Amino acid sequence: MTGEDHSGGLVGYNYFTGAITGSYATGAVAGGFLTGGLVGYNAGTITASYAIGAVTGGDFTGGLLGYNEGVIVNGYAAGAVTGGDYTGGLLGFNNNGTVTNSFWDTATTDRPRRTAESARPLRR
Repeated sequence: MTGEDHSGGLVGYNYFTGAITGSYATGAVAGGFLTGGLVGYNAGTITASYAIGAVTGGDFTGGLLGYNEGVIVNGYAAGAVTGGDYTGGLLGFNNNGTVTNSFWDTATTDRPRRTAESARPLRR
């Protein structure tokens, strides 16, 4: 998927009342500002979802989400991630959102940096 700002493999924006459950994206995502393998910008809830495609974006780029202000539970990312400032294996930036039991593969994302306190890298 090739887009501009606010791009995601599933959706660009997940608004405050939005809920994404049991979803995934496997293709490559290329975008600009706020780009994620699954969702570009999240203010809603994402549960039991993952992204495994490569992600290329600008600032605020992540393997699962570019920018998070919502809730993520049981998320996973495994695609290579390339971006500008605030780029991470799981999230580009977590702005007071809640991240629980969520992981990214440090080997395949090539991103050892954590961007959420409760997210943990999956080591091989």
